[in-house]
Amino acid sequence: MINGHGDHKEDKKRKNNSCRRVAKGQNSTRILTKEEISKYFYMPITQAAKELNIGLTLLKKRCRELGIPRWPHRKLKSIQALIRNVKELHQPLCCSPLSGLLLTFRTVG
Repeated sequence: MINGHGDHKEDKKRKNNSCRRVAKGQNSTRILTKEEISKYFYMPITQAAKELNIGLTLLKKRCRELGIPRWPHRKLKSIQALIRNVKELHQPLCCSPLSGLLLTFRTVG
């Protein structure tokens, strides 16, 4: 601050430069549909934003507009693990990876 006044020229110059950088990065405009975005649900949102060639904030904003409150990657991963665990529990005992462990306990006891 000089004489009670800030250097507004410098602030304005920085602001204009940052706006230009954002504008240069946006080569084309396209509307992301829910179907297009849903193809990327299997990956983390940061990776999906890179694949879609858009910013993370823009992707989150578009998701909220489309009624997607949270990125579903972790939920999908959790459900897949749950399904895998249930399938393993319902395998016949002879085919289960735990069958060798059970046989060991029976022979020891």
